[in-house]
Amino acid sequence: MYLSTEDIDALCALELEGSRRDVRDWFVIACGTGLRVTDLLSLTDDNLLQVEGKGWEYEIVHRQGKTDKGISIPIVVPQAVKVFERLQWKFPEKRTPQYINKTLKELARQAGLTAPTEEINPKTGKPLLQCETIAMHTGRRSFATNAYRAGIPLAMIKEMTGHRDIATLEIYLRQTTEEKKEAFAQTYTKQ
Repeated sequence: MYLSTEDIDALCALELEGSRRDVRDWFVIACGTGLRVTDLLSLTDDNLLQVEGKGWEYEIVHRQGKTDKGISIPIVVPQAVKVFERLQWKFPEKRTPQYINKTLKELARQAGLTAPTEEINPKTGKPLLQCETIAMHTGRRSFATNAYRAGIPLAMIKEMTGHRDIATLEIYLRQTTEEKKEAFAQTYTKQ
């Protein structure tokens, strides 16, 4: 499951305070950077560097825990930029991954993210809703999918997310069954 930019906007539109706002802000930062949860929650304000003459104000510089690969991610996704501007270019207060995932489900429901997903509830056989499947890792999937849909080459997305190869990255890219059918049909109707 991933969130479209419109879905992320719906979460951003929620009027929140305290720990619930921190959760939403961390998730929006994940959607804007593609970082793994463990990497995100290990960041400090020292990882956020101001830059000049590049077309963006700040970037996150970090060595990823899983791959030990150094990365530099410009903060350019509009929703993430707004979060950082509101926080005066600091990170939100840290929360546990368990609290984040539980709260994200509540916030997604509050934001109206109740569309069925392609994931099936094994007990009922019915599709799970976005608000039932959302987790912090959804931010990483959303980053990769939205970047791909925006036309950013897979090789560049791979470098930003720190994946070792494109085949692994492709697992993150989400398409609905409807999108797959349309792409298939377009291939054969062009002949």
